[in-house]
Amino acid sequence: MKTLTIATTNPGKVHEVRLALQDLAGWKIDPLPLGIREIEESGTTFLENATLKAAYYSRFVEGLALADDSGLAVDALAGAMIDLARDAALHERVQQQALARARRFSWACSAAATLRAYRSAL
Repeated sequence: MKTLTIATTNPGKVHEVRLALQDLAGWKIDPLPLGIREIEESGTTFLENATLKAAYYSRFVEGLALADDSGLAVDALAGAMIDLARDAALHERVQQQALARARRFSWACSAAATLRAYRSAL
């Protein structure tokens, strides 16, 4: 029997892939062994990150390693999320701006704005 290791530390993803591949005859579907350190996802695309993960984790398992990478792809952001993940100063600045905005949030204002939107739609 051949072994396919799901190259993720996310138990939910392991479960989903196992379900999707449960009818794959002749293959044993395994999670990553415990104790393998995660790899930095330094690619600039989902495909690059998946390739990095598959190549890295395949060194620690028998058989094949199956990896993926996914996330939201919003054209208007044009790579901003990758910049945010890699630039500590930018991350800190955006985090502080978000916290300042969250402090101004009020459920009463949100409810009033929602009510105004409903009334204008009627």
